[in-house]
Amino acid sequence: MSVIYKDGVAGSADLDIGLSVKVLADGIAQTFEVMPVSVDGVGALPGGWTKLAIQFVLPIDHAVDILSAEALLWDLPVKTPLSHLSSPFSSAP
Repeated sequence: MSVIYKDGVAGSADLDIGLSVKVLADGIAQTFEVMPVSVDGVGALPGGWTKLAIQFVLPIDHAVDILSAEALLWDLPVKTPLSHLSSPFSSAP
Protein backbone atom coordinates (compact mmCIF):
# COMPACT_ATOMS: atom_id res chain seq x y z
CA MET A 1 0.00 0.00 0.00
CA SER A 2 1.36 3.43 -0.79
CA VAL A 3 0.44 7.11 -0.73
CA ILE A 4 1.99 10.06 -2.55
CA TYR A 5 1.53 13.42 -0.89
CA LYS A 6 2.80 16.97 -0.98
CA ASP A 7 3.57 18.67 2.31
CA GLY A 8 1.82 22.00 1.82
CA VAL A 9 2.04 23.09 5.46
CA ALA A 10 3.20 26.69 5.70
CA GLY A 11 5.92 27.71 8.10
CA SER A 12 7.96 25.31 10.16
CA ALA A 13 5.14 22.99 11.26
CA ASP A 14 5.92 19.28 11.33
CA LEU A 15 3.47 17.13 9.39
CA ASP A 16 3.63 13.43 10.23
CA ILE A 17 2.07 10.98 7.74
CA GLY A 18 1.59 7.26 8.32
CA LEU A 19 -0.15 4.22 6.88
CA SER A 20 -1.84 1.50 8.91
CA VAL A 21 -3.88 -1.67 8.42
CA LYS A 22 -6.23 -3.48 10.83
CA VAL A 23 -8.16 -6.77 10.83
CA LEU A 24 -11.94 -6.21 10.95
CA ALA A 25 -13.06 -9.83 10.66
CA ASP A 26 -14.57 -11.54 13.70
CA GLY A 27 -12.68 -14.47 15.17
CA ILE A 28 -9.23 -13.39 13.95
CA ALA A 29 -6.98 -12.68 16.94
CA GLN A 30 -3.83 -12.01 14.94
CA THR A 31 -2.74 -8.54 13.85
CA PHE A 32 -0.99 -7.59 10.64
CA GLU A 33 2.78 -7.40 10.54
CA VAL A 34 3.48 -3.99 8.95
CA MET A 35 6.86 -3.25 7.38
CA PRO A 36 8.01 -0.02 5.73
CA VAL A 37 9.06 -0.33 2.10
CA SER A 38 12.48 1.03 1.20
CA VAL A 39 12.98 0.76 -2.56
CA ASP A 40 13.59 3.07 -5.50
CA GLY A 41 10.73 5.51 -5.93
CA VAL A 42 9.88 5.63 -2.21
CA GLY A 43 10.79 8.82 -0.37
CA ALA A 44 11.38 12.27 -1.81
CA LEU A 45 10.04 12.83 -5.32
CA PRO A 46 10.47 15.84 -7.65
CA GLY A 47 8.40 18.95 -7.00
CA GLY A 48 8.16 18.52 -3.24
CA TRP A 49 6.14 15.28 -3.42
CA THR A 50 6.84 12.32 -1.13
CA LYS A 51 5.94 8.63 -1.49
CA LEU A 52 5.30 6.50 1.59
CA ALA A 53 4.80 2.74 1.23
CA ILE A 54 4.25 -0.25 3.51
CA GLN A 55 3.89 -4.00 3.09
CA PHE A 56 1.67 -5.97 5.41
CA VAL A 57 1.16 -9.67 6.11
CA LEU A 58 -1.31 -11.50 8.31
CA PRO A 59 0.81 -14.29 9.82
CA ILE A 60 -1.82 -17.06 9.70
CA ASP A 61 -2.96 -19.63 7.16
CA HIS A 62 -6.43 -18.70 6.00
CA ALA A 63 -8.20 -20.06 2.91
CA VAL A 64 -10.48 -17.05 2.28
CA ASP A 65 -10.15 -13.28 2.14
CA ILE A 66 -10.10 -11.48 5.49
CA LEU A 67 -11.93 -8.20 5.98
CA SER A 68 -9.50 -5.41 6.83
CA ALA A 69 -9.25 -1.63 6.84
CA GLU A 70 -6.41 0.52 5.62
CA ALA A 71 -5.88 4.01 7.02
CA LEU A 72 -4.00 7.17 6.21
CA LEU A 73 -2.88 8.76 9.48
CA TRP A 74 -1.72 12.35 9.77
CA ASP A 75 -0.68 14.51 12.65
CA LEU A 76 -0.13 18.25 12.54
CA PRO A 77 1.01 19.56 15.92
CA VAL A 78 0.23 23.23 16.50
CA LYS A 79 1.60 25.70 19.02
CA THR A 80 -1.68 27.62 19.38
CA PRO A 81 -4.87 25.73 20.35
CA LEU A 82 -7.53 25.76 17.66
CA SER A 83 -10.48 25.72 20.06
CA HIS A 84 -12.29 28.36 18.02
CA LEU A 85 -12.66 25.90 15.12
CA SER A 86 -15.52 23.42 14.96
CA SER A 87 -14.86 19.78 14.23
CA PRO A 88 -17.22 17.25 12.61
CA PHE A 89 -15.88 14.75 15.18
CA SER A 90 -16.75 16.86 18.21
CA SER A 91 -19.97 16.27 20.12
CA ALA A 92 -19.99 19.81 21.50
CA PRO A 93 -21.44 22.64 19.36
